[in-house]
Amino acid sequence: MHYELELFLFFSPHTRQKTCIEELAQIWHCSNRYAKKIIQKLQQQNIIKWETSRGRGKKPFLTLLTTKNDCISEIFKSYWLKEKFDEAYTLLGEHQMLNDPTIQLWLQQQYGIQHKPNTDIVFRYPLYHANLTLNPLLADTNYDAHFIKQLHETLFKENEITGEVEGNLVFHYETNDHKNWRIILRKGVFFHDLKPVLASDVKDSLERIKPIAKPYFDLEKIEIIHNYELLLTLSKPFAVLPELLTSFRTVILQKGKPDGMIGCGPFMIKEHSKYRVQLKTFERYFLPRPYIDGVDVLFSNKNIDLGISYCPYPNHIDQKEIRVQNKELDYIVFNNKSGPMQCPKMRRMVYDLIDDEAFSEFEKREEANISNDLILKIDIPMITIGYQQVNIKTNHFEKALILKKQLASYGISSRLQCMDLQQIEILDEAIDLYIGSMTTGKHNVISILNTFLTKPKAILSFVNEEFKHKLLVNLQQIFTRQSREAYENIFKQIENELIEMHCLKFLTSKYYHLYIREDVTYKNLEFDEHGFIKYQKIYV
Repeated sequence: MHYELELFLFFSPHTRQKTCIEELAQIWHCSNRYAKKIIQKLQQQNIIKWETSRGRGKKPFLTLLTTKNDCISEIFKSYWLKEKFDEAYTLLGEHQMLNDPTIQLWLQQQYGIQHKPNTDIVFRYPLYHANLTLNPLLADTNYDAHFIKQLHETLFKENEITGEVEGNLVFHYETNDHKNWRIILRKGVFFHDLKPVLASDVKDSLERIKPIAKPYFDLEKIEIIHNYELLLTLSKPFAVLPELLTSFRTVILQKGKPDGMIGCGPFMIKEHSKYRVQLKTFERYFLPRPYIDGVDVLFSNKNIDLGISYCPYPNHIDQKEIRVQNKELDYIVFNNKSGPMQCPKMRRMVYDLIDDEAFSEFEKREEANISNDLILKIDIPMITIGYQQVNIKTNHFEKALILKKQLASYGISSRLQCMDLQQIEILDEAIDLYIGSMTTGKHNVISILNTFLTKPKAILSFVNEEFKHKLLVNLQQIFTRQSREAYENIFKQIENELIEMHCLKFLTSKYYHLYIREDVTYKNLEFDEHGFIKYQKIYV
């Protein structure tokens, strides 16, 4: 109980008022004796002035020496400095002070680069509360993927400049038939507990990711030649194995420790709790060391922007805008196998009515900007729009809503249906249109293959059997060709045919706009494709 806050319900700030011990005991719901202790403590904190009067029957005087807002601010700071972050932000929320300028100014000084003489350089910032999962196979949000990448390393990686796939934990690899692979590991790589990364760890990790590889091949055999060499035998050729092994889900974990707490990446876990993640730079990291010594991420159940925001700050605040293109490309698949979209003319008409520009940067719109100039009375039955959901917070509901409004503007009725990827393997044929997304980039072959071959298999579910067979034959060619040009030609051919059939429509790529205040300690930041800060690039 904050006794000082209770006083503001009965007393005015900076006003000398008569009272007594008994009255205060009733306000605080305590004994007279304990009320005297509270008064003494509040006096010592210069929150109240207590004056007793001489003479029998004369009441003492109480003066509040501060305002309620100032008092709340001091309590908040006390909580915050004691690292009781949830209590701190709950207090502000209860008193509608989350955006109080005095508190915001104080917090700005606590975030960003924290560097005092003879101390580590630590980057601290707030993040909206997320139930963080560090197990790569159980991760289902961009938050999870972001932190997993800080702690762990994959066998292969995508070169940031060229987009080519190259060895990471792998020193050398070779294959003659894309079915049998020889993998030689880099030496001198250590986990955070200083145990070396060995072939036994790689074997254990590859065994763990068998479900991810299942749509493409079975991992028939993993033979350890010695501590730094393995032979992999696949059930069938798969030329893009290195691309598959760049995914964060395929990071190499220490044998027998699948929880993801120990890795061999640039940062190691110092503290992981409900309200905080502290990362410490790993001094034995095998690649160039990050400049900063650690990262302190404070989770809050309040969505607080302190220096970095997805929305512009008021005009009087100095800020810079960064436009970041997300690697996720959204698309709509049309069901030409059953339902109203089975009719080529009707499918083409609906295809042409959809304005892909209306889906661009929808996060910044309160209402989709849909023209109502042309209202058509089209004799089309109710259309069912299915939208992709990875988890409750990551879905395409907003874009499905835009599509529904677009169709309504032309007199076409529709209903929305969530397609939870945790619960479905393949799309129901009752779905007429499906909104999903794929990851794009300089080397995106696995993401595109996943779009076709992993759940919910939207395109395969919606095309006729003849085209489905043709599509699968073309995709199988990728399994035996290790050439970017070959991949691109095959995908382009498939894409063109689907578009000509009006079965696939890509939506405008979305962008993130980040606004960084110039008057705070957030300096020298770079962001990834999901809008997360690249910790390894931070410097003073």
